[in-house]
Amino acid sequence: MTKRAEKVGSEMHHAVSAILRDDYQGNFPSVLITVTEVVVSNDLKNAGIYCSFFSKDENQKEECFLKLKKDIKRIRHKLANKIVIKFMPHISINKDSTLDNAENINRLLRNL
Repeated sequence: MTKRAEKVGSEMHHAVSAILRDDYQGNFPSVLITVTEVVVSNDLKNAGIYCSFFSKDENQKEECFLKLKKDIKRIRHKLANKIVIKFMPHISINKDSTLDNAENINRLLRNL
C-alpha cells in the first residue's frame, strides 16, 4: 500500500468509526461495532472496511451487519462529508473474522 493510501485509510478508519458510533450504536445497543481495519487500493478507487461485531445474540450481530451492507451508499455519503478528498473510494463492508477464528482455536486447544 502506498503512503497516500495508508493516510486515506487512516482517515477513513476514524471517520467510519465515528459514523458507526453515532448512527448505528443506538439502533443496536446490544452489539458493539468495531472498525478493525480499512484497506484502500493504491489507486484510491476502492476501500474495504473490516468490522467486528460483538454480542451474545448471533441474530443481532447478523442483523447489524446486514443493515450496514444495506446502508453502504448512505455511509459513503457521510464519509464524503467528513473527509476532504477529490474522489471518494467505493467502499465495501466486510466482517472481520479474526477474533472468531482465534476463539475457535482457543476452544480447540482447551479441548485437547
